Amino acid sequence: MKRFLYLIPGLALSVLTVSCQPNIEEPTASAADLNLSRYVAFGDYATAGFMNGGLSRESQQTAYPAILAKQFALFGANTTFEQPYFSGEGTPMMSLASENGVPVIRNAEEFVKLTLADCAGLPSLNKPYGGDLTTLQNFGVPAIKIKQLKTPGLGNSGNQNTTGFNPYFERILPTGDNRSYLEVASASNPTFFTTWFGMSDVITYIMSGGTCGTLPEEAEFTTEMNTLLDNLTKRQPNGKAERKGVILNLPSYDDFPIAYVTDLVKVQADLRTQTGNSNLTIWVKVLKNMNVPSQGEDTVAVVSKDILTPKGKATLGVQAHGFSKQDPLHSDEVLNYKEIQHLSARMNRYNVKITDIVKNPAYANQVIVADMKQLFGTLRNGVIYNGVKYDLAPVKGGVFSLDNFTLTPRGQAIVANKIIQAMNQEVLPKIPQFSGFGTKIPEVNVNDYQPMGL
Repeated sequence: MKRFLYLIPGLALSVLTVSCQPNIEEPTASAADLNLSRYVAFGDYATAGFMNGGLSRESQQTAYPAILAKQFALFGANTTFEQPYFSGEGTPMMSLASENGVPVIRNAEEFVKLTLADCAGLPSLNKPYGGDLTTLQNFGVPAIKIKQLKTPGLGNSGNQNTTGFNPYFERILPTGDNRSYLEVASASNPTFFTTWFGMSDVITYIMSGGTCGTLPEEAEFTTEMNTLLDNLTKRQPNGKAERKGVILNLPSYDDFPIAYVTDLVKVQADLRTQTGNSNLTIWVKVLKNMNVPSQGEDTVAVVSKDILTPKGKATLGVQAHGFSKQDPLHSDEVLNYKEIQHLSARMNRYNVKITDIVKNPAYANQVIVADMKQLFGTLRNGVIYNGVKYDLAPVKGGVFSLDNFTLTPRGQAIVANKIIQAMNQEVLPKIPQFSGFGTKIPEVNVNDYQPMGL
């Protein structure tokens, strides 16, 4: 088996900042008219607490839903937030190491397999949760796609090693359960909820070079989100939503470290320096027309923003692969600039659709948006929180974990605070896309959480 190493440009192994304990002046707490007695979270990677390429009891305890639940406990919510905890060791996680003085990330294989499950399928985890679904409050399922919300048998181990199986959903369900995610979510009976989907679709597209797990069309995205919200809000046909919740939109593609840590232009420059060959060129195959694959491909030299996929990292340079027009990198070995433009445009459209949904009179002032695109756009330039700087730099920025896609405990706390900020905004009936719930929920101290991982 090949070993994937994530290079961390410019990272020393001792970069973590230790902060003092700041004093935070908390506002007078108020839940306004929200019923927070049974808060339930729905989503994929970040919602589950996935971090450093894996999931464990410890990482689940610092997921943003668990952080929110502690704040909601001030208003009558159960102090025990029920999650599908592992009874023992969780799934394998990445670790930071040094090879010849260069920081690298080891143990990425399982993360790569998970992100490419649409291509190859996954085996069972054989680590059942075994808890009560009627009391479960975190339904975060790593790698679940928008198009899979209605898929029957997605969590049935009888489908393992197929592309229609998710072992993280399996471990939540009773053995042999064929219910879809939507059916399970609909029966969860929240009084208040958060939902964040779309990240799994994005990571699969990136890691496969756009060859696996096609991105949902705008109409499909809208339909699936509306159906999910109809069920979570207990909306009756042609009626108004009865329950309240928060929907999170998507960050920009450029704000994920995975989007630039293996930039092929930089890889090419490094190879030219290492080999002393200033003319060395990396070649890639690019569709002539993204919307009409049948028109064939062009072979072109790398340009800015082209990135290597895990497969490309393992194959680039093997018998000079990728160094000539006769033997270029293939589609699954690189995410090229055209695919990135397609992905970025699609993500922007998803966010537009989310805004349109909350403007719908059926959801207006019942479902609000926590703007992750704005949050990560702000973090791009760095923010100072009680003396500690946070930005989107790989690992050392304090937000993203070792897999360059999911969040550290501090990153999770930042997301939780953004949700609280959205909830604390005043109610704006005439402009629901900017509305909040008028609560006064205290934010958490981000610096209280671990800086890089567990």
